[in-house]
Amino acid sequence: MSELTIVIPVYNEEASIEKTIKEVNKSLPKSAILAVNDGSKDNTENILKNLKNRYNNLTVITQQNKGYGGALATGFLNSKTEYIGFLDADLTYPPEYFSSMLELLKEKELDFVVGNRFGGKKNEMPLLRKIGNTIIRYFFLVWTGKYIDVTSGMRLFKREKLLTLNPETLPTGLDMITALSKRSVKRRLKYKQVKIHYPARGGASKLNAIKDFIKMVRNIIIE
Repeated sequence: MSELTIVIPVYNEEASIEKTIKEVNKSLPKSAILAVNDGSKDNTENILKNLKNRYNNLTVITQQNKGYGGALATGFLNSKTEYIGFLDADLTYPPEYFSSMLELLKEKELDFVVGNRFGGKKNEMPLLRKIGNTIIRYFFLVWTGKYIDVTSGMRLFKREKLLTLNPETLPTGLDMITALSKRSVKRRLKYKQVKIHYPARGGASKLNAIKDFIKMVRNIIIE
């Protein structure tokens, strides 16, 4: 039985979901993959059905659209392995880093590990998003005293620790990750970061720069 499940929230990712699952399976052939189809309106559902027939370690959950955070929460609550990792379906997070993240988590007896996009040699994030993420990162540092890539969508948790954070009560939108970050450090979970490369996104971003930025800052303050 696998010790690790990789959760992938999916919404209208017909251009990249097949390659994403292929890369996850290639990097982590012994791990379980749980794709949560969050009410996609394009051809994503059919692609996932075909992929499920090809990969024995792939489970697909289809639900009405709840949002990015809602899809992640569904994945977390339906994962049964000792460790849970997650990444986006847009090819921005290289899954090969999960092996070193899991090794670090075990070696240092951590609760979670974050993929730090600002520590690697390659970061192809659009300039506006890079500025916004930098502001949020340093605001989080000032507010909490902790430095973390607050909005990174690539993390690895001990399942038991992740569930103590009550993920089903976190925001259901893209701002869920900042709330998860705040709740994690507020409850004193032990963590470290791993430097990762961050290539350009495949397909259009679903981020609303202004609205989501405001929600993320609010989460840091009130969570």
